[in-house]
Amino acid sequence: MVDGVTGLRVDGEELEAIAGALTRLLANPAEAERMGMNGRNRVLENFTHQRRVDQLRELALRGRYPGAGRPKVRESQSPMA
Repeated sequence: MVDGVTGLRVDGEELEAIAGALTRLLANPAEAERMGMNGRNRVLENFTHQRRVDQLRELALRGRYPGAGRPKVRESQSPMA
């Protein structure tokens, strides 16, 4: 969430802050609509299944996940068994 762009960030423990944010959005439906559309677009662009697969693949290629790309060998499949 990007404060002011895709939503309003408030402390969830502060009832006055929550009420203020809701009042702001109810008083400004165009702003609420804009933030909603921005949020939807952000999700569609950044959080697709394929994007996550690509990110994990990149981490594996950079060595962040040792053994990635190699099949795990179970004990019963071990060449020493």
